Amino acid sequence: MVWGLVAVVAVILVAIKIIFFRPRSHLEKAYHSYLAALEQLKLDPTNIALKDEAVALGREYITVTQYHPEIKPVSESDLMRDIRAACGR
Repeated sequence: MVWGLVAVVAVILVAIKIIFFRPRSHLEKAYHSYLAALEQLKLDPTNIALKDEAVALGREYITVTQYHPEIKPVSESDLMRDIRAACGR
C-alpha cells in the first residue's frame, strides 16, 4: 500500500517536471535559434535560404510561446516585422 502511494507520487512529480520545466528549455532554445537566424539574415539580407530559415524558426518560436501564458504571445505579423527589419526594409 505504501509503495503504491510512493509510486503514484513519483509519477506525479515526474509529470510536473516534464510539463513545467522541460518546455521552458525548449522555449529558450527556440528563442535563441530565432534570434541567431535574424542575426545571420542581417549579414546577408538578400539570401532567400536564410530568410526561409528565419521564418521557420520564428514559427517554431510562435508555437512554443502558445504553451507559456506568462509570455506575451508572438504573432505572424511580429515575425514578419522582425524579418523585414533584419533585411533592412
